[in-house]
Amino acid sequence: MGRVRVYLVISAVISCVLFAPCSAQQGDDRSLVFFRGAKWGMSKIEITKYEGKEPIYGNVSEGINTIVFEDKALNMHVQVIYCFVQDKLVRAGYMYLEEHADKNQCVDDYRRVGEALKKRWGEPKQKDDKIWSDGLYKDNPKEWGLAVLGGHLRFECEWETAETEVVHSLAAANSKIEHGLIYFNKEFERLQQQTVREGSAKKPS
Repeated sequence: MGRVRVYLVISAVISCVLFAPCSAQQGDDRSLVFFRGAKWGMSKIEITKYEGKEPIYGNVSEGINTIVFEDKALNMHVQVIYCFVQDKLVRAGYMYLEEHADKNQCVDDYRRVGEALKKRWGEPKQKDDKIWSDGLYKDNPKEWGLAVLGGHLRFECEWETAETEVVHSLAAANSKIEHGLIYFNKEFERLQQQTVREGSAKKPS
């Protein structure tokens, strides 16, 4: 999944609401229950019943029905996001709501979530999760939080199973640092890409 599309997805969901993986070779059942007990294809009613409360927000845009709950994860406030197409779950994730005056604490939050993901799913696809657009602060880890806020650095890790792709990221958006964890149903994403390609092919030259 291209990083540009990932950040477009994150930005689109954020604008609406404000917005498992182990190695595919392992082939066990853990990837089926990928997020808070949810499975791909569950309905909005099933998810709401599982969460045990009504969502704080709902939105329908371009055929995607998004609902949002509030909760805590790893003792951090989060928005819990579920996206449905034709009442089947196709995307889900967290937007972490913690704010810190010391921006390096945002990096600490990202690391804490990353360690939890590694314990469950193993090592991510990337050995280095730091993506630099400007290396000004590269040799000064105490300034990495400010580097993220300034758009010089973003953090990103990905895991993948046969059914699911997950993207864990920390990046500047909307003049602040945003920390997100997003799960994508790979079959749905493939169908989406195919639809886009077919639509482009049908456009008159």
